[in-house]
Amino acid sequence: MGKNDELLNKYINGDDLSEETIEKLENNKYFMEKVIDITNDPKMYYYCSDRIKKDPGFIRFLMKKFISNLDFLCEVTDFYLKNSKNNSDYIEIVLLIRAILKSRNDDRYEKYNIMRNTFYSALRLVVEKAKEEKNDDYKYQYDMGLGFWYIFDTYSNNELVINFYAKKMLEEIFDDGYYALDRILHSKYSSLEELENKGVYSVLINVVSIYDNMLAAYVSIHKNLLKKAIDKYYKVLKRWDKYVDVEESKKYDIISTKVEEYMSDKFYDSILFERELYALIGKQLGIEDKLIQYQIIDNVDIDILKEEEQNYYATINSSLIDRINYNNVKSIIKSTLFPNQQLQEETIKKAKVLSLDDYRKSQKKEKLDKSRKI
Repeated sequence: MGKNDELLNKYINGDDLSEETIEKLENNKYFMEKVIDITNDPKMYYYCSDRIKKDPGFIRFLMKKFISNLDFLCEVTDFYLKNSKNNSDYIEIVLLIRAILKSRNDDRYEKYNIMRNTFYSALRLVVEKAKEEKNDDYKYQYDMGLGFWYIFDTYSNNELVINFYAKKMLEEIFDDGYYALDRILHSKYSSLEELENKGVYSVLINVVSIYDNMLAAYVSIHKNLLKKAIDKYYKVLKRWDKYVDVEESKKYDIISTKVEEYMSDKFYDSILFERELYALIGKQLGIEDKLIQYQIIDNVDIDILKEEEQNYYATINSSLIDRINYNNVKSIIKSTLFPNQQLQEETIKKAKVLSLDDYRKSQKKEKLDKSRKI
C-alpha cells in the first residue's frame, strides 16, 4: 500500500492525523474527490475547504457522482454560483444543473433556466446597442451579425457554452413565428423542386448566413446544432403549397381593404366603379381568375368588361379623376402582389444613368480637385 493510499484510509476511517495534515488534505481537490469517490458519501463535501467548493471541476465531479441527488446538487451549485465570477465555467455550471433538473422533471430547473436565458438576453442587448451606435457602418453591422464572433472569441475553450449560444441564436433565427422559415425560403426559391435540389444543410446554412456569417461557418462544421431547424425545414416542405395559398389569400384581402379605403371618398367624383376598375386591371395583369376566386369580382363583371372595355379606356383617357383612380388602384394591386417588381421599377425610374462622357468628366474633376489640394 502506497503512502497516499494509507493516508486516504486513515482519513476515511477517522484515524489520528494532525490538524495541520487534515487541513491540507481537505484543501486538496484530488484527495477529497478520491474520498468522496470511495465512500459514495455526499456529506464528505462539507469537510472540503471553500476553495475546493468554488472549483468548477469539483462541481462537475459532484454532478456526475451524485446525479440523482438533486437537493444536494442544487445546494453545491448555489454555493458555487454565489461565490464565483460570471465566466465560461459559471455559465457551464448553470447549463449543467439546468439540464440535470429538466431531465428529471424537477421544477427547480426553471430558476436556472431564467439565469440561462439572462446570459443570452444580456449578450443580445450589448450587440444591438453596439450596432445601434454604428448604424451607418454597413460593414460593421454585417460583421457583427447576432454577435457570434464575440462568443466564439470569448469562450473558445468551452464548447458547451459556445453551443448554448449558437443554439439560442438559431432559435432566434428559425423560431420567429409559425411561418418565419416559410417566408425566407419562398422569397429565395421559386419552386419546391428548386429548394429540394439545394439540399437541406446548404439551404439552412445559407439562411443562417443572412443573420450571422460566423455562426453559419460554425454550424457548417457542427451540423448537429441544426436538428430543430431541420425539423422545421421538412414541415415547410409539407406545407409549401398551403403557404402559397395562405399568403396569396392575405394579399388579396389587403388589396380589397386598401382599394375599398381608397375608393370610399372617390365614389361621387368618378365614372368607373371599383368593380369595373378591378375587372379592367385584372385582365391586364392576368389575375381575373384570382379576383373571382377571392370574391372581389365575379363572372358578371368579366362579361360586362368584354362588352365595355373600349368604353372603360375611353373614360380613363377623358376623365382625369378616373385616370388617377385607375393608376392608383393598379399601383395598390401591383405593389401588394409583386413588391419586388414594384421596387425594381421605382429604382429604375429614380436611378441616374451615367454615360461614359459623364464618367470621364467626373474623373477629370476628381483629378483637378486633388491637384488643387496639393
